[in-house]
Amino acid sequence: MFVVARNFRLLTKVFGAVALVALTCSPAIAGLSFPAAAKKDGSPDRRRGAGSRGIEECRVDKAKSPFAIAPDSNVSLTTQARPDFFWYMPATTTGTVIFKLEGDGELLYRTEFQADGQEGIAQLSLPSGIGAVDLQAGKSYRWSVELNCDIDNPESVKFAFSSTINRQQTSPELSSQLKVASSLNQAELYAENGIWMDSLSALVDLQCDPAMRDEGLAAWSALLKSVDLEFFTQIPMLGDCDCDCK
Repeated sequence: MFVVARNFRLLTKVFGAVALVALTCSPAIAGLSFPAAAKKDGSPDRRRGAGSRGIEECRVDKAKSPFAIAPDSNVSLTTQARPDFFWYMPATTTGTVIFKLEGDGELLYRTEFQADGQEGIAQLSLPSGIGAVDLQAGKSYRWSVELNCDIDNPESVKFAFSSTINRQQTSPELSSQLKVASSLNQAELYAENGIWMDSLSALVDLQCDPAMRDEGLAAWSALLKSVDLEFFTQIPMLGDCDCDCK
C-alpha cells in the first residue's frame, strides 16, 4: 500500500518562540540519557543529509543540512503503530521537502511540502483514518527526508538522509511501569529501555503543558546530549500543539 499526501502541515508554531536551551534542572531530569551505542567504525554519520551538486541553489548553509534526530546507531525503536518522526530542517525558502517511509522494499507513505524558510526541529506524524499505514511489530522500516530544488528533476536532489525505525512490543513489565508513571517518568522509562522515538514524543508533549514546559525542555536537552546531538538543543522546536503553548 502506498499513501501520498501533499498537504502536509509543516510546523509553523515555535514553542514560545525560544530556542531549546539547556535549563537548570533537578538531578533526575539531568540524568535522563539514552543507552550508549556500539563503538563507531569511522563510517560517515548517516543521520546527516548528504549534499549533491548545486547546493547554492537551495540556499542552504553547507554546514547545516537535514539531519535525523536519531541515536548514534541511526536505528530508532518505537512501540507505536503510527509514531512521530523528527529531523532538523535548515533554513531555506527554496525547494520541496519530501518524506518517505518504506518497508520490505515497498514505498508505504510519501508526503511533500514547500520549504518555508524556518530553521528548526520538524515533527511528522503518520496519518490515521482510511489508508493509514501501521508499523508492524518486529519489522524494520526505512524513513528518509530529501530537500529537492526542482521536483520535476530527480537529479536536482541536494540533500537527503535516511534512518531506520523498528517497532517492538512493549514488555509486560514496562507496560505496568508506564501505567503509573508521570509524563516525565514515561519519557525516562522509554529512554532507559532504548525506545528512542517514544521518548522524544513524550518530551515534546510535555513542552505543550505549561506546568511541565521547563522540565520537558530540560529533559529534551539532556536526552539529545546523551547521543551527541548537543547542537540541536539550541534549535527551536517547530510544531503545532493541540494546546495553547505560550
